Amino acid sequence: RDFNVLITGRAMTGLAVGLGLCVYPVYVAELAPVNLRGKAGSYSELFWSWGMVFAFTVSFICMEHQMSWRFMIGINAVPGLVLALGVTQLPESPYTHIAKGRFILAAKVLRECSIDESNLPTYSSKDKAEYKDKAYNDEDRSLLGAAHMPTEDPISRHSKRIDEAVQERLHEIEFTVLQSRDVKWADVFAQKNLGRLLISCGLATAQQITGIIFIEYYCTTILYRDGLASLKGSMLWTIGLGVMKLAMVYLLGAVVDTMGRRPPLLISGAGVLLSNFGLGLSVINPNMTKSLERFLVLFWAYAFVASYSFGYGPISNIVSSEIYPVKVRARALGIGAVAGQAFAFSVAMSFMSLTEALGLASTFFLFSGVSAVCCIFCYRYVPETKGRSIEEVSVLFDQMGKKSRSDITVDDPPSSKPPNPTHVPM
Repeated sequence: RDFNVLITGRAMTGLAVGLGLCVYPVYVAELAPVNLRGKAGSYSELFWSWGMVFAFTVSFICMEHQMSWRFMIGINAVPGLVLALGVTQLPESPYTHIAKGRFILAAKVLRECSIDESNLPTYSSKDKAEYKDKAYNDEDRSLLGAAHMPTEDPISRHSKRIDEAVQERLHEIEFTVLQSRDVKWADVFAQKNLGRLLISCGLATAQQITGIIFIEYYCTTILYRDGLASLKGSMLWTIGLGVMKLAMVYLLGAVVDTMGRRPPLLISGAGVLLSNFGLGLSVINPNMTKSLERFLVLFWAYAFVASYSFGYGPISNIVSSEIYPVKVRARALGIGAVAGQAFAFSVAMSFMSLTEALGLASTFFLFSGVSAVCCIFCYRYVPETKGRSIEEVSVLFDQMGKKSRSDITVDDPPSSKPPNPTHVPM
């Protein structure tokens, strides 16, 4: 009976995690302003990394206590409760508001959360000071004349520009929602979406099949089994890997909206390839001293985590959330998530069998070869989506018959504009 309860609980947890993997990128893509969408999209990997560090640390603390696994599973209820309470405070997506005819609520959410003010002309402190200094009275007005009088203060002018930007986004979203009625599964597999689906599933696969499972599931086991560290030492090194992962995701979040998506992804791919090859070389020589082998294995393991966390981990989710039109985004991201988790399950279940059949060195060389294929895939097919609204990215994909996806840049203007929208009073 207890075993059935455990399996039921784990199944419910898996369903919840799977739902989050699908919903989070959709929500971020629809709500975050263009200039912060990459950073916001990296938060899922960031908090995943926090979870890893937390889990490794709790495992280390509880490793010598009998039945400690019950505590390690039960304590997950704490972040789960925090998440459940936090979600109740989140605003609804403006796309959902508009789909239900709530234009005023959509405008409010856009104004508060989704407008990129970095592209709007702003007022400076000098503008404000000059306006305050010009406290004209009636005599001043008659002497100077109306032409020399300020007609609008800088703060009001800036607010008006924000209102105009909100109206423009409402315009785009309304047009997109009108095109997204009556979605069917056949629309996901329509010819114009197959390229997007290939990119999304390819990135989700690259996340899992290049060797991250070794770090997250088996690093402690390998270090301890091969005599490279004690059990406590192995767990401490694994905690350090989690901290490295966390630091690199932070770094990626800080630069992804200025650096773009493709450069970190390609740097990550090259680093993962090199790290897998280095890990293979580190364990191929049986005559190597344990101290040297431990140093090399840990060096390349940390290099792998740093490389992976700077690209494959967060960028895959960010790009996948940006390339789909609203009409099919939720369902298509669900397919990508299923593909990624299917490969994660396959690698997790087969890793130890592979090491027994091929040897540890050959397994890492195999991962290195797979990483090379993933690098080529990313270079050839993954587009640059930095600085574009979801609607602009969708237009570009629809026009890409004459050029490679990797040729898309933020300088290519979209060629279509939606018709006049419903005007919403601000």
